[in-house]
Amino acid sequence: MGKAITLVPDRPVALFFILPLPMLYNHENLPNPFQLIMEQLDSLERKIDKLMHEKETGKAVAAEDELLTVQNATAFLRISPSTLYQLTSRHEIPFMKRGKRLYFNKEELLQWVEEGRNTPLTEMEKQAKVQSYLRPLKRRKLR
Repeated sequence: MGKAITLVPDRPVALFFILPLPMLYNHENLPNPFQLIMEQLDSLERKIDKLMHEKETGKAVAAEDELLTVQNATAFLRISPSTLYQLTSRHEIPFMKRGKRLYFNKEELLQWVEEGRNTPLTEMEKQAKVQSYLRPLKRRKLR
């Protein structure tokens, strides 16, 4: 018999190779053991894929609603606690306050970080920006 392994906690998956009941076999009706093993492996693979998919989708739903404390948020954003407190006091970062405690929604923090993403300038935009800085200098009169 096979050995039980655990892929997901509290849901053991048993690896049992079930062979047909013993019967009188001859060279004509001898079952192909490799075929039996391959069929059972395919079945196990489908079950494992299903469990992994359930596990991944369950984590995705849990991550959306995950609340973080100040310590967790600073570790997640990789900033110091003082920087996080400054951002909250200026209301530059999404947060929730209950009593004296601050909470942060992980999904909102990810969205906040992505909103601050800079897009690269094209060559034309770079030249226009340089020209906008140079124009005021040209208008000044030198003494």
